[in-house]
Amino acid sequence: MKDLSSTLFMFYSQLFLRDVHRRTEVYRCSSTARAEQTTRLSSDTSLHISTQQQLIPTDTVVMNHSRAHNLSWFLNQRQSLHPVQKPQPAPAQQPAPAQQPAPAPNTEMDKPWRQIKWSEDFKKPLLKELKDFQPGTEVSEIKILLHGPIGAGKSSFVNSINTVLRGKNSASALADSSTGQSQSFTLKFKTHRLKKDGPGKFYPFVFTDIMGLEEEKSKGVQIKDIKKILKGHVKDGYSFNPLKPIEKGDLSYITNPSLKDKVHCLVSVLPGDRISFISDGVIQKMRDVREKARDLGIPQVVIMPMVDRTCPLVKENLSKIYTSKKIKEKMEECSNKLGVPMNCIFPVQNYHEQITNDLHMDLLVLMAITNIVTFANDYIEDQVYNSSEDKKE
Repeated sequence: MKDLSSTLFMFYSQLFLRDVHRRTEVYRCSSTARAEQTTRLSSDTSLHISTQQQLIPTDTVVMNHSRAHNLSWFLNQRQSLHPVQKPQPAPAQQPAPAQQPAPAPNTEMDKPWRQIKWSEDFKKPLLKELKDFQPGTEVSEIKILLHGPIGAGKSSFVNSINTVLRGKNSASALADSSTGQSQSFTLKFKTHRLKKDGPGKFYPFVFTDIMGLEEEKSKGVQIKDIKKILKGHVKDGYSFNPLKPIEKGDLSYITNPSLKDKVHCLVSVLPGDRISFISDGVIQKMRDVREKARDLGIPQVVIMPMVDRTCPLVKENLSKIYTSKKIKEKMEECSNKLGVPMNCIFPVQNYHEQITNDLHMDLLVLMAITNIVTFANDYIEDQVYNSSEDKKE
């Protein structure tokens, strides 16, 4: 049926077009004749109008009614067979659901990855252990060397140790609190003794502080000076020269050092908030020092201060330090850069704003000191034992 209607439509369309073309030609010829007659009869207006009316052919005005009727019938039939589909109104759009904010990343672990009890009952035995500690008979005090980049918090760590052990604010080691330091605040090889209760009494372990490391060879402490300190060749009070390391014959040079002159534990200090920004040159210098300590059998520890600037979660609540993903991430970065195992890395919060003791800060510092002193004392015992074995031979 569809093919038949299409054929009929094409037939009547062609027929209609031929008829229109023929009538157009007739009308054009008639118009030319009328124009000629109008020119001849222009003198008589009434005659002109009469003549013009007579010249209009009937078939130029009226369409062939039979053909028009046929075309109209065909179009009606086509419309009934193929009705025009009226456009349907578009369905009303539903409002888009409100965008939900992306969930905040989880910065805390479900369980602490290092166990600690945040209580006075846990703090008291740690303090007692340090107060009762006595090294072997070969040395009167354990020597612990702090080193690291400028502004790492070495001097502040010494002050924090004093604050924890004495139970009150301390500033025995001068420190620079400015950020973005361009040069080291510590210029001399300085030994810091920690006071006990009572006049003239000190703990049997000391912390030695040195000039900070810098990337340029002409700035900061010389690597050769640190290696000489590890072996016990440098006297307390030696002034560092960034351009020239200590040599034999200098007034501060110890030619034949004994076990008490040597370093018994090397502590690298790396601030948690700036680990990623410390230059490769400084990291390489720290690795060189660590390798020398390894060759000498000296134990090594990393202290990571400024945890409050490293993780907002910890800044708000220091007891979450061992559930913080960020703190563990930074400790792993320390381990990868220096090669020190994770169980020898201790995050701490130095005292720099507080003037009264805080339980959480005290516990972190105490855990670090206790391990450092234990490692150093083990090293001394090993050295004494090895020395006695050598004498037997």
